[in-house]
Amino acid sequence: MNKLKKRIKQIRIIFEQLYSTATCSLTYKTPHELLIATQLAAQC
Repeated sequence: MNKLKKRIKQIRIIFEQLYSTATCSLTYKTPHELLIATQLAAQC
């Protein structure tokens, strides 16, 4: 399990470097709205 955690940490660091300026393009005010927006976006 320790190897898995280290690997996940490495992958997270790589993603943070590659996508450091990524933002959410969905418009929402509450967590519930984010959930619905995500579900609707997945249907497109």
